Amino acid sequence: MTTRRIALAILALGLSACASTLASDDASRPTGSFDGGPAPAVIEVCGDGIDDDADGRIDEACACEPGTEQPCWPGGVESRGAGACADGVQACEGEGTEFGLWRECVAATLPAEEQCDGADHDCDGAVD
Repeated sequence: MTTRRIALAILALGLSACASTLASDDASRPTGSFDGGPAPAVIEVCGDGIDDDADGRIDEACACEPGTEQPCWPGGVESRGAGACADGVQACEGEGTEFGLWRECVAATLPAEEQCDGADHDCDGAVD
């Protein structure tokens, strides 16, 4: 029986050492908070007409039906549709193919300097 008690004591010490190692390992694991490193990748959302991944292109890798158009906004999300700001149009091109790709957003009315004429040209939600 003495040998059995010694074996159990050794086993208990080993488990105790493992438990303390696990506890210290847990403290060093990431908790899911942003620590100032590179931001997580943002994926382009197809069909929303916005530059979701901030690469300067709108729905760039999204398939579309050639000949169709969609509204698009190349500016900041906060000014879309505010004041004088208005969406542009993005055409799908792809001659002779089943699927095309969205081209550049054109004819959008982006924020501009205020002109003291009773309109919200800078699209901040406030007139002049």
